[in-house]
Amino acid sequence: MLAKAVLGNDENTKLSDVKLTTISKIPSQSEALVAWFGCASYFVFCRVTISYLFVTLIWQYLKMCHLAYNFS
Repeated sequence: MLAKAVLGNDENTKLSDVKLTTISKIPSQSEALVAWFGCASYFVFCRVTISYLFVTLIWQYLKMCHLAYNFS
């Protein structure tokens, strides 16, 4: 039925006429390394960005507290 849907409603259509393309579900070692390095670099980027923002916010808070202490 699938073969007829793919190839048309021809009377001469046989299942052996359909050529299936299979995709390997197991990635090669190089593809796995590329994916691993991509995930690792994204993780490092996120950690550095979060750390930078956190340190910047704390620094700004400390500067404001210091200025507020000096004004009072």
